[in-house]
Amino acid sequence: MSEVVKLERHDVIAVVTVNSPPVNALSAAVRGGILECIKAAIADPDEIAGGSRTGRSRGIRSST
Repeated sequence: MSEVVKLERHDVIAVVTVNSPPVNALSAAVRGGILECIKAAIADPDEIAGGSRTGRSRGIRSST
């Protein structure tokens, strides 16, 4: 996984945590990390019923 994005599993829920301070901007590294997490969750042989994205700093913002 990416250093700025982490995938955790809580039962059947996949949790993607973005840790790219100060505002978790959706940079290329963050977008790539999120994609890696989605691919890993899809490839998981156990069923995942849902997912959540969270941030480790102030917020999540998109970049231009």
